[in-house]
Amino acid sequence: MFWGHVPPGPTVIEPVCIIFNPAARGQKAGRLYRRLQTIAPEAQIYCTEKTGDARSLAKLAVEEGYPLIVAAGGDGTVNEVVNGVAGNPVVLGVLPLGTVNVVAWELGIPRQLEVAWKVVRQGTTRRLDLGRANGRYFVQMFGAGLDAQALQRTSAPFRRTFGPASYVVHAIRISLERRCPTLVIESCGRVRGQGAFLLVGNGRFYGGPFRVFPTARPDDGVLDVCLFEKADFWPLLRYASGVLSGRHPHVRGVSYFPCRDLRVASHGEVPYQVDGEVAGSLPCRVEVLPSSLQVRVGAR
Repeated sequence: MFWGHVPPGPTVIEPVCIIFNPAARGQKAGRLYRRLQTIAPEAQIYCTEKTGDARSLAKLAVEEGYPLIVAAGGDGTVNEVVNGVAGNPVVLGVLPLGTVNVVAWELGIPRQLEVAWKVVRQGTTRRLDLGRANGRYFVQMFGAGLDAQALQRTSAPFRRTFGPASYVVHAIRISLERRCPTLVIESCGRVRGQGAFLLVGNGRFYGGPFRVFPTARPDDGVLDVCLFEKADFWPLLRYASGVLSGRHPHVRGVSYFPCRDLRVASHGEVPYQVDGEVAGSLPCRVEVLPSSLQVRVGAR
């Protein structure tokens, strides 16, 4: 996706608040904090200590009147900050510091911290859609079934060590251990399909540079739905091969369609995730909120 060239920076430096998730802790976290102070001496930096802090600190930054609020961390940190600022006339910036940074990949924000900060300060401001699942906002993706179950199994240390591969390991284990409950997908007042797991995208990427949603745009007013019929080992290999080749919307057992609103239910206890964080259990209503978030993006 092309977001346009980065224009010259503003002549007036706007106040900025950085919400920093020092997930690494210890000396590495201290080094990252000092780097942030060096590249952004004008910024107010708030550090999180536990899950939920980023959302609370984002709300505080809104109350304090910051027009630009930056999430410094992984996709989970971005999601929390978005849930703290949604509905307010502020601009979101992203500094990708986590193990997985799908949102940054989608928005053309590089992993190099100094370059990413230049995007925050000088990048283009775009209005993007937000997804919402049972009241919880998401920027990039929603998933129910196998991928959320894999997230539940994956500990933070395992995730930091093996990155996206950690989810694949647990997904394969789950597929070999037991059958997944059936999901029922309704949209526009009718059943659109049934399957073992579901992925919904507001952008193209899932789990890294994998284009699971090839026709998605984060500013087109719709969500892209990818429903997989089975979660057994051999069908999963077929789906994975389709994703890698870009042909999965046409692979047997895959349903792919756009929608603005859907309801996901199940015949058993099934978790769902938003932006890579488990957020609850089905049933769930998923909807798109067009042009509801202002974000600083880079050139892609």
